[in-house]
Formats: sequence, structure tokens, C-alpha cells
Amino acid sequence: MSKYLLVKGVAGLGNRIFVVITAILYARMTDRTLVVDWTDNAYTTRKANVFPQLFELKNLSHVDQIIESESVHPNVWKHCLDQAISEVMANDSKLVKAMGQGIFRKYACDVRRLNYSEDIVIASGYDEEIEDLRPHFKSEYAHLKKATKGTIANEVFYEHLNLAPPVRDRLETFKAAHMQGHKFIGIHIRQSDKSVSYGWYKKALAEHVGRYPDAHIFLATDNRNVECEINELYENVIVLDKWLPMPGVAVHKNTECPDLEEHAVTALLDICLLATCDYLIFSRTTSFGRLASYISTQPVSQHFDIETYYDQHRKSIGERAIILRNKIDRNVKYVLAWLRLKGILPHRRS
Repeated sequence: MSKYLLVKGVAGLGNRIFVVITAILYARMTDRTLVVDWTDNAYTTRKANVFPQLFELKNLSHVDQIIESESVHPNVWKHCLDQAISEVMANDSKLVKAMGQGIFRKYACDVRRLNYSEDIVIASGYDEEIEDLRPHFKSEYAHLKKATKGTIANEVFYEHLNLAPPVRDRLETFKAAHMQGHKFIGIHIRQSDKSVSYGWYKKALAEHVGRYPDAHIFLATDNRNVECEINELYENVIVLDKWLPMPGVAVHKNTECPDLEEHAVTALLDICLLATCDYLIFSRTTSFGRLASYISTQPVSQHFDIETYYDQHRKSIGERAIILRNKIDRNVKYVLAWLRLKGILPHRRS
């Protein structure tokens, strides 16, 4: 029997694509056939595998159907390969928030290990695990040994993933209708369940517009109010027509969404459109924005991570703390020396 790597989807679209990118590398290095199963309630209400609606795999061994076997790792998946990971890990639901990514040590393989003997190995998680794979980048993968994670993700994405034809057609139609003949500043602003300082986004956008005044703006956001304000602040703002919840409410797994599968498509289109922009503003704390940066067709020098502002802020606080500590040390030494001079404290023995 052939050996398989079965990817179980969890979390949002960016998280899932990162896991698939890692799984592609792992499947190739371990000579396993890849199966991607996104049959869960995040993007469908009809128990459909959403992955083939979004992507076509290429240039590696893969199948669309889950193969039954008694030989499975982790063993917890035995006799339930057709279930979503949320169903299998239901008994540990309270541990998910506490353990984060660590919970997948029980429900997914450790990609640092390549020698599993089981016929089927499960992959899942929230993020790419390229650093854990890096020690295995030898022979045909040697060129990736010192490559950045973004470079590796970009190579894997374009070598092994095609947009499904309906998605690709919508992408090209949108670009032809709205993005021809202009430079574009792409900006991803997440302001729902995990919001980064909106002020930083606006500051970065204002700086880019000042630097590239002829550029148009492509905005990808999960917040209606943000969309309205950016449209009021700037001309030539382009957005993809999509469903959005009430401001501040999470888009992902929102029961109010009228069409989860369409939501998956528009999320993927937003990522791909951001990736084609000439300049990109994003936050590395969101998988959505980080993925757009990784698969961007433009040089990294034309990307701006707004967390730079936080880094600068944190650095300035640290520098002020060092200055303050040095000042206190000097004052303490001065006071001690004065007290010794006055005979209030004994002189130090040499």
C-alpha cells in the first residue's frame, strides 16, 4: 500500500494554506501521497471538501479521497479519518486555548521526524513549520537550507498549487476590470477578533500614499467601518465585493455568514490580489497578511510590516529604561560616595 499524508484543516484560510505548504514539503521528502481534507464547518455547511474548490495540486503525488487504513499516526485518528479535527479533539477542547499549537502534538505528526512507519500520517496546525523542516533540507532541497521562510513558501506555493479554474477566472476578471494601468498599494487591515492598532495602519497608508501619490489602493479588511473610512479618506480605493459581519465581529466561523463556501473564495481572492499589488502593507501577526507577503510577486523591499512601529516603540521603551537605570545607578553611587565622605557610611575596604 502507498503511504499517505492526510492534511486536516483547522482555523482560517491563511492558517490552512500555511499547513498545506508545510505538508507539501513533508510529503515530497517522505515520498508520501498528499490528501488535503478541508471538510469541516469553517467554510461549508454541507460536509464538502472545500480545498478542491479553491486549489488544484500539481507536480506531486496526490489524491482527493481519504484512504482507509488501520495503520495511522497519531493513533487517535484510527477509525475516524473521515471526521473533522474539531470532532476528534472534542474531548480536549478546553486544552486548545491553553496549549495553542502544542495541542497538535497529540493530533498531528511531528514534522521534525521523517521516519513514521504508518501508512497514513496526519498533518494539521495553525501555521507553517518550515523551521522544523529546515534540518532536512538536503540533496534536492539543499538550495532551501538558507532561504527565508517567505522564499520557501513562495516557491512551494507556485510550484505545487494552482487556483481552481473558477477562482482563477474571477481573479483575472477582477484585475482586468479594476487594476489595469495603475500602480497599487495593497493593504490588509484586520479589525475584528484579533485587531492590530488601526492607527498604525492609517499611518503606514498615509506614508505610502505620500510616497506614491499616483498609486491606487486595494483594501482587504474584515470591518465595514474601516472600509467606509478608508474610502472617505482616499480616492481610487478598490475593494472586493464580499460579505462582512457587524464591525468588530469575527468573520471566521461566523454563523451569520450566508454562504461559507463563497466566503472562502473571496478570502482567497483577497490574499491573491494583495499579493499582486506593487506595494504591500500588512501585519506579520496575521496569517492572512503574512501569507500575502510570502506569495507576493513583488520584492520584499516593497512590503511594509506595520509591526515595525511596535518594534520601534518597544525599542524606544527599552532604550529609555536603560537610560533611566544608568541614571539611577549614577545617582546611587554619588549618594553613597557623599555619605562616606561625610562619615555617615564607612569607607570601603580596599
